[in-house]
Amino acid sequence: MMNTKTAPVGSICLVDGIRGVYVPQYFATHLTVWTMSDEDREVLMAGPDHPEYWIVWDHVLATSTATTGHGGHKWGLWHDGDLFAVRED
Repeated sequence: MMNTKTAPVGSICLVDGIRGVYVPQYFATHLTVWTMSDEDREVLMAGPDHPEYWIVWDHVLATSTATTGHGGHKWGLWHDGDLFAVRED
């Protein structure tokens, strides 16, 4: 369930925080329209036991974007329990 107390206005919940430490893995496995290197995707898909999982996730949160759908706007990521797409333009 989306946490409306902390969700940025106009954001879209992509992954429910109920997945816990597997939010990044789910994101990398199922939401493939977001930009990231093949290497970063492989690390995240390996799961939280990979030694670089959280380092890569921080990098992906800071750099990954999507521009498909929703009027061609650019979207970034925001993770606070749930994972959100946040419009950047």
